[in-house]
Amino acid sequence: PDWMCFFRRPKGEDDPPRVMMFISNRLAHCRPAFRTDIVDHRDISMVSLWADGDVPIHLVNVYSVGNSTAIRWLSDNGSIFPRLTWMGGDFNCHSRYWDPDLTGNNYVADLLVGFAEVVGLEVSVREHRSPTHFPRVEAYRASVIDLMFLPSDGVAGLVHDVTEDEMLPTD
Repeated sequence: PDWMCFFRRPKGEDDPPRVMMFISNRLAHCRPAFRTDIVDHRDISMVSLWADGDVPIHLVNVYSVGNSTAIRWLSDNGSIFPRLTWMGGDFNCHSRYWDPDLTGNNYVADLLVGFAEVVGLEVSVREHRSPTHFPRVEAYRASVIDLMFLPSDGVAGLVHDVTEDEMLPTD
């Protein structure tokens, strides 16, 4: 009851949402708005908050499945987005941009970085460029596919940390 939940309503039986956002009721004064006028996609959610005056804060949450439909959609539709304040999620996208164990790159990662540049964001990396995704299947290696993007005109060298010992029993 302390949280507002935002998710896209299914358009059919085979179209359940795969991403949702929770906004604390303490931010109700910021008039949270679920922005289906900009993003109407089962794998992407956008919420805008109006904290100070008429300048909104735009937040985007992404879950990109193995065929990268969310990343491709973002890339194809970057021009309809306002400048974003934050974007994060499970991008399921391996890249040398954010994973030090990779030497190559992939086209989908280039699309994601290109979209981020269009909306004024850049990937935030952990200080030591270590994994953000820890699979519960022992045969799978930890990787960097859960990403957070922050304003590119923000604090230089901004990094974040993942507290592994506070994770719930999911990957």
